[in-house]
Amino acid sequence: REHLDEFITTGTPIFGLFQHLSNLDSFTIVAESPIGFTWVGKESLLKVPIFGQLSRAFGTMVGINRDDRESAINNLNKLCERLRKSGISIAIAPEGTRSTTGQLNDFKKGPFHMATACKVPLVPIVLFGHYDAWPPGQMLPSPGCVTLRFLPPVKEFVTTNDSNEKTTDIILAKMRKIMLEDTIKPPVIRPSSSVSPSFLIVHYGALVFTYFMFFYFLSSVYNPGTLIYLLGFVMALWVTGSD
Repeated sequence: REHLDEFITTGTPIFGLFQHLSNLDSFTIVAESPIGFTWVGKESLLKVPIFGQLSRAFGTMVGINRDDRESAINNLNKLCERLRKSGISIAIAPEGTRSTTGQLNDFKKGPFHMATACKVPLVPIVLFGHYDAWPPGQMLPSPGCVTLRFLPPVKEFVTTNDSNEKTTDIILAKMRKIMLEDTIKPPVIRPSSSVSPSFLIVHYGALVFTYFMFFYFLSSVYNPGTLIYLLGFVMALWVTGSD
């Protein structure tokens, strides 16, 4: 939570750029960040039962269609307008998709075009342990402890009126360098798969409960494929502690 106090007291919106290692990322950031974010994610997430309806109802997530560039840009512009009018803070993964290796991927330009237009401080968020807790291809997350690191805000581009392609490239390169350098600095509390017996009881109890709840009571309403995805999301609320 370092470096966020000034934004909490002043109410200044921020643009959070988080490393995307797994489906746990947003849940742990929500748990640890004192600032409420509006999230930018792939449009298909809004089709997940219950999760999607709640995200739309409360305006906590904006879906982006990766195959429709014009629609994606339009949605991002609308979100930027919401930031200016209501002072919301935005969180987005500049990599665009989850890492398949646990390493920082190349960044997309879209988030930085948006950051330049919104003109708010950029706050990099580096994650540790998330990939091992829920790697791509694993249906459900594993119990464990992860670490989040909020880096100092970058404000030097807030006052610029220059939003051309060169400026965007400079911002992108600078932010990626900052995040990449910080990923090699080990956290004070290292991520671990070790958890207390009571935590394991809650973990497996929640697994059994959610399995029967979703597949026996909701299977008649929703597609089983989307229920598996929803089950993983619900389990993410239970299985990961953060330090």
